Amino acid sequence: MSASAVPAAVTQIRQDLHEARRRVDDLEKLEALAIKVYGDPGRVEKASTPAGEADPDTSAANVTTPSGPLVGMTSVDAAYEVLMRSAGTPMKASEVLAAMYEGGWSTTSNNPSNLLTTALTRIATRNQGVSRPGYGLYLYQAAEPDLPDNADDPAEAGSSTGVPTD
Repeated sequence: MSASAVPAAVTQIRQDLHEARRRVDDLEKLEALAIKVYGDPGRVEKASTPAGEADPDTSAANVTTPSGPLVGMTSVDAAYEVLMRSAGTPMKASEVLAAMYEGGWSTTSNNPSNLLTTALTRIATRNQGVSRPGYGLYLYQAAEPDLPDNADDPAEAGSSTGVPTD
């Protein structure tokens, strides 16, 4: 490596390190939300209940079923819904994922971040009002309705063909 290439390599390494730290911060936020929603899997479990007795923590009365507007939605549908509700506000994938969990969405995927990234890419590719205004950002912009040229003419207001109706 030439002496002139070293500063450029150091600059690139610093940029990569900054981006990695930002990703770690996003993942730590996502982990905190997951612990809040699902509990901490690293906590010490209490001794099992004797045979024949119901475990009070897992009895039907204590098990909560997910609730919220995104329960049962696919990742694509839930992500689209979150972006529509935040219309005009660019969002990171980690923010979309957090909002999906808050809305009651759940997954069995071992890697929800990759699942969501794929879903967001599909949404943006389909041009459903979602764009990518910057690296790692997704934005929903509501489309302006297409009004016919005669929309201001009261004589033609009731007709989609432009022919006045009686």
